[in-house]
Amino acid sequence: MFDKLDIQPDQKVLIQAAAGGVGLFAVQFAKWKGAHVTGIASEKNEAFLREIGVDEIINYKTADFNSLKADYDAVFDSMASSENTFKILKHGGKYVSITAAPSQELANQYGVKATNFLFHSNRHQLAQIVELIESGSVNVYLDRTFNLDQAQEALQYQKDGHSRGKNVIII
Repeated sequence: MFDKLDIQPDQKVLIQAAAGGVGLFAVQFAKWKGAHVTGIASEKNEAFLREIGVDEIINYKTADFNSLKADYDAVFDSMASSENTFKILKHGGKYVSITAAPSQELANQYGVKATNFLFHSNRHQLAQIVELIESGSVNVYLDRTFNLDQAQEALQYQKDGHSRGKNVIII
């Protein structure tokens, strides 16, 4: 969110899978930075996302990305949706995927900066995240817990992609 997208106050940020385990953190970090956040999620998560501060919600089941204006400064993508979301970025906007690498040819076509990112340990950022959680500025949401003998069920539940927040396997 910060290294690749450099979120600033009042920027418009679009977050894919906003109610998911990663999306919920992305939403809260962007709001903490003072951004205007649009979350992409299903209808069942709309009220929940509004409670945590999402300013606008796009229902991914009914969204027509072709009808949206190129109005966003940044896109945080956990669903490999660059073909849909590049077109709603402003010229010079930033896109980061935490899944597949985006097409640089398509990024050039839309005039956006695009990259993918998996994980890079940063001691300073991790300490800051702990502070945000301890102060209550960022919350951790647990969807379900599973016992170790339910690991296969837990993995399937996660794979189905309909969880809200994190899922935990108790060992």
